[in-house]
Amino acid sequence: MGNNVATTKTQLIIEPNINLQDLFKQILSIDCQVLDIDNINFITQSKLTGSIAKGFDLNDRGFIVWKANCLSINGNTVTEFSTFTTLFNINKEDSKFYYTCSNNGQKLFSTKGGCSKMQMAFLLKLLTNRKLILNKEQIVNYKIIFSDWLVSLADDVSLQITIN
Repeated sequence: MGNNVATTKTQLIIEPNINLQDLFKQILSIDCQVLDIDNINFITQSKLTGSIAKGFDLNDRGFIVWKANCLSINGNTVTEFSTFTTLFNINKEDSKFYYTCSNNGQKLFSTKGGCSKMQMAFLLKLLTNRKLILNKEQIVNYKIIFSDWLVSLADDVSLQITIN
C-alpha cells in the first residue's frame, strides 16, 4: 500500500487503519539532516543545512522541522511568505499528541488541540513531494496559518507550498 496516502484533486485520502504514530514514523523516515539538540524549543533556522531536519531531543521527543516558501493567490491579491515549523511528539509514552511550534518565524499550520490525521498525512505528502498546491477547502481543513489572518478567502484561492 505504499506510504498509505493517496491524492485526489481536492483532498488526501488516508487509509482508515493508519494511526498518527504510524504516520509520524513515516515522516521521521524521510531522508534529511539529523539534528543533535537538547530541546526542540530552541531550534532555529541557522541549525538547518537544508530545508528539512529531524531527530530526538534530550527528552526523547521525536521531531521534524522544515522551512517552506508559500505563494497564495486570493482573488487579485498575491502574497508570498515563508514558514519555519517544527512538528513534535509531546510525550514519548503517549503517541496520540503531536503539535507544531515555531521558535524562529511563522509556522505553516495550527495544531491547536493536537495534530489531526489529515494534517499529518498532508505533511507527509508535502515533505515527500516538496511541493503542493492547495485549494480553499484544503487550506481550511489543514488549518494553514495564513487563512487565520486573511479577512476572507476567495472561492478560487490557491496556496503553493514549496520546500527547496
